[in-house]
Amino acid sequence: MWADVTVLSEKASVELVRRLNYFPSNVNVFACLQCGKCTSGCTVMVLMENFPHKVVDMVRLGLVPELLKSDVIWACTQCQKCRDACPQKVNPSEVFIVLRNISIIGGGSVPDTYTSMLSKVLEYGFIQDAIEIVGSDSLTYDRLKLGLSQLNGPKDMDTFQANCMDAFQRGA
Repeated sequence: MWADVTVLSEKASVELVRRLNYFPSNVNVFACLQCGKCTSGCTVMVLMENFPHKVVDMVRLGLVPELLKSDVIWACTQCQKCRDACPQKVNPSEVFIVLRNISIIGGGSVPDTYTSMLSKVLEYGFIQDAIEIVGSDSLTYDRLKLGLSQLNGPKDMDTFQANCMDAFQRGA
């Protein structure tokens, strides 16, 4: 048992936990009761290697370096369901944002999937191109074959792109 505590303490970083307070957020990971309500409402819980309440617990334990090495901090979609479910108002989604910021400030990089998605948004106004699906009859269907209207991007793409770039430059 003591060996586990030693390994845990070697991985812990109190300084990185303190850095959470430098960000303009309302994050108090020490208020977390570990009730799991945030996880039960999480949209991407099944895709994450750590559930929101476990990520908060890892931060409380000082295991921020472990989280910064993991892709789990990029899995959160910011749907805010965890914030709404938390009886202590810990707001795990904000914890994910702060961890992402710490990662980037520390020299980490945004995963390729995010930069690809951003490129698609700037180019088309959507995070991905319209896709075709294969039906149970093994035929391929697009929106037109399914009787759905075509997806249209922003009406004024130039203004949309300019507004996006402005928001990125302001850090919004």
